[in-house]
Amino acid sequence: MWKVNLGPIWQYPAFVSAVLVSGDTVFAVTEHWLAWNGYISSVVVAALNRLDGRELWRFETSSKNNSAWGARLIGDLVVINDIGGGGVFAVSKSTHAEVWRLTAPSGAGGTALPASDGGTIYVGTGGGYVFALDELTGRVIWNHQTMMYVSGITKCGRSVVSNLFGLERYDAATGDVTGHFNGHDDGRLLTSNLISDGSKVFVTGQDGVRAITC
Repeated sequence: MWKVNLGPIWQYPAFVSAVLVSGDTVFAVTEHWLAWNGYISSVVVAALNRLDGRELWRFETSSKNNSAWGARLIGDLVVINDIGGGGVFAVSKSTHAEVWRLTAPSGAGGTALPASDGGTIYVGTGGGYVFALDELTGRVIWNHQTMMYVSGITKCGRSVVSNLFGLERYDAATGDVTGHFNGHDDGRLLTSNLISDGSKVFVTGQDGVRAITC
């Protein structure tokens, strides 16, 4: 139907890390290399008409230390994992501008696709943190240091669950740890992002797919 080159005059490679759809708009989230080996890069959000691919608007980070590691549409926001920049940031669909940014205390930025519920966004980072953020401002409501790479996060009932190659559960209001499911006791890891139907968490691993009650 259509094909769009987001960077016809770009000198170096670029990689689309997420394609998101809202109504008649497609959002392409792209890591744009600014050097031949990608050691510096920016993140571009291009809003395209779903029917013909026509570009409606675009946003690009001003820093040269940003990278895109997946994204989610949450309300008015495109919430983007910035693994190279050490956190997560949000771009408004209505203002076409960055509205907030989280910089994690250490290590890599967002690695688990963000989850949300009732005005709160949940983020997991490669540097070993889980955050609950206010959707509108990015203010940290609570954080928990996992000491491990977070590959998945989801809200399930009154809990938040992260994947640390095994599952860790938190009280959604406080971030207190309330339980674990170690699917790797036999050496086979849980490796995927997480989704939930409100009562169960679904995860894939080295021995197949599991459904685990919250």
